[in-house]
Parts: sequence; structure tokens; C-alpha cells
Amino acid sequence: EPSPSIRGFQTHDALSAISPDNPIYFRHASGHAGFANAKAMEIAGINSSTTFNGITVFSTYLPPSVLQSPTDQCQGEVGSGRLYAIDIFTGESEYENTQFVELNHEGIPPNPTIIFTVNEEDETVPVLCVGTECFGDDDDENPFDEGVPLIQDYWYEE
Repeated sequence: EPSPSIRGFQTHDALSAISPDNPIYFRHASGHAGFANAKAMEIAGINSSTTFNGITVFSTYLPPSVLQSPTDQCQGEVGSGRLYAIDIFTGESEYENTQFVELNHEGIPPNPTIIFTVNEEDETVPVLCVGTECFGDDDDENPFDEGVPLIQDYWYEE
């Protein structure tokens, strides 16, 4: 049976079992670690990542500025989303001169998805979509190289 911790740190499972419907977050006294249950991560907009060809992409949510004046806070600001692309081998951003791309839609963005299409040259290319925003192989927001050769793998368990 797998351990309920990773390198000695608890996973969210124990906190989620205690309180599945209410958010829980604890900050370590050192400030270098935090522990949250699944409900807290859902509310915070923490999404799953997608990895392809050595690049992990994930979206995050940026809440409205806390520096707004009290009258601005009543306007119903919903915040915005960001898209990150990280090289899993170097830990560096795949975007030139920036760490992320601002998404155009408001609110908590969905998980990134890769859709494979065939371009005019009859090559299969990855298209990166976050909700209704999609970035093709010619867009700077798509971190995947043009003309990535695809190899079909099959997985089965005995």
C-alpha cells in the first residue's frame, strides 16, 4: 500500500477525508510549506498539469487585486488566468522574456488540453487549448515545437 506522504510530507488525502466539504489550509511555522485539502485547492483554482514532449503546461488563477479601493471591490471583479509552460529537465519557462502568458478569459481557467490536428503540410501538430482559447503551432503561446514527430504507444496492464 502506498505511503500517505511524500518525502515525509502529508498528501491532501488525510485533510480531505476529515473535511471534504470545507476548505482547510495550514502553514508551516517556517513559512516554507503549506498543507491544504482538496476543497481548498479547488477554491484556490489549483489545476492539474499536462505534460508533452518534456514540457509541462498548467494554468493558474490570479484573483482581483487586493489593492482595489472599496468601491471597486463591489464591481464584481472575477480575476484572470495565466498559462505557464515549464521545461521539465531545466525548470525554465518555455516563453521568451516572460514566465507566463495572460489568458484572455476571466475567472478560473480550466486545465490545459493538447489537441492534435493536421496542418496544410499534412503534418500532425499539437494545438494547446485552455477552455475556448486555443493556440496553434504558429502562435507564440504554444510552447510545443512545430512538426513534433508523434509516436503511437499502447499501454496495457496484466
